[in-house]
Amino acid sequence: MSKGGRQVRRASEITARLADCPGPESVRVRAMADLRPLVDGRADLEG
Repeated sequence: MSKGGRQVRRASEITARLADCPGPESVRVRAMADLRPLVDGRADLEG
């Protein structure tokens, strides 16, 4: 797996853990983490 692929995978794992954070159910059901900035900016980080 490429370095960028590992970074995206790790970011996905971290954001998946956010589902375990406490909070009101009305907020939890709508919560999301957007990885697109990481994926889109990956080339900037690598080069």
